[in-house]
Amino acid sequence: MRYTVRSVSEAPELSGRRAVLWTLAAALTPLAGCGLIGSRHRFRLTVEVEVEGRRYTGSGVREVVSREVSAFPQSGTNVLSDVRGEAFWIDIPGKPTIFVTLKEVEGGWSRYWMPGSSVDAPGEAAFRPSPIPPSRGPALVYFEDINDLSSIRAVRSEVLPDRFGRGARVVGISVAKTRDPLSIGILEKLPWMALELSDYRRRPSIYSHPSKYIFSVTQFYLK
Repeated sequence: MRYTVRSVSEAPELSGRRAVLWTLAAALTPLAGCGLIGSRHRFRLTVEVEVEGRRYTGSGVREVVSREVSAFPQSGTNVLSDVRGEAFWIDIPGKPTIFVTLKEVEGGWSRYWMPGSSVDAPGEAAFRPSPIPPSRGPALVYFEDINDLSSIRAVRSEVLPDRFGRGARVVGISVAKTRDPLSIGILEKLPWMALELSDYRRRPSIYSHPSKYIFSVTQFYLK
């Protein structure tokens, strides 16, 4: 079974004020003639979870790209930043795979997770892992059936759902600046993702709901 929210009319339960349409062009792409390539840096994000007394770790490299855009109608420019890269995952034997998305939990999963000041230290200090409280970490999700994107579920706190067993939790998150290449592999891990990405490129829209998790390809892939 495959299911994707394409429009409000195709998902009546999301109609009205409860559904918000986000357009990629407005949210992520600078206006033509206004964008100036600014700084970019890569960071390694690592997430460790504990399930049934054992610890499992996933790690991935992403990139923050900053650019200047016109502050029109005010004078001057503003600096906007995007995160580029892919989701990575944590495989747990006998349990669903946990995916570490590009997004934050807050704001209906509409904002990209940023490393913040953790990678702003001078010199080589920024390349040493810096701990992040689990409450400030990126959004974690899993699929009840990894072949069915409609079965996606969100992890809303550092305590993992009962599906992972009593006491399962996120035990550590760290971030460090890196010179390593961007992590890849999500298109192979989720074979149906390539079709979703192709569909998204034809119709670049993002749906968000204040209390309900809704799948979006941009939570997993943005290059």
